[in-house]
Amino acid sequence: MFGGLFGKKDEGKLAYKREISAAVVAGDAQQQDSPEMAYLQMMARVGYLTVDENVVKWLFDHPDFHALIAALAPVNRTTVLTKQQADINRIDFEILFTMMKLTMPPNVYEQGAMELFQGFRIFANNQINDAVEGKKLAALTQVAKRIEIETEKKKGWFQR
Repeated sequence: MFGGLFGKKDEGKLAYKREISAAVVAGDAQQQDSPEMAYLQMMARVGYLTVDENVVKWLFDHPDFHALIAALAPVNRTTVLTKQQADINRIDFEILFTMMKLTMPPNVYEQGAMELFQGFRIFANNQINDAVEGKKLAALTQVAKRIEIETEKKKGWFQR
């Protein structure tokens, strides 16, 4: 990066680093069978980290709460929202909860719907927070790699 002594570049070290980098890239290319396989692997990771199967199953099994299916869809976690859009989504959830409470049969509401709404409010809030500035999407799609390269150190004129 800064060159060798008095600004001279050590061409041997640069060539070595280029060879190592090329080998790493070639190795990555061999590990990925195809772009389609890489996409499928990423989507499996996305599905695992965004879908709560218990919540989805429960919503489908309880018709009085079907209005929440689209609102709590897993894909909502991987959208990109500004903070202002997130606040609007929170208000939309409150409107939906109020509408559901007003139209829900009294016996269903009295059998614990109030607690369920609070649980869904927490779930929705977490979902919205995941989407603010695409935090969850970035976490799911980025792959970080760290490569450490050690080169042989030569003794300088002051080291004996």
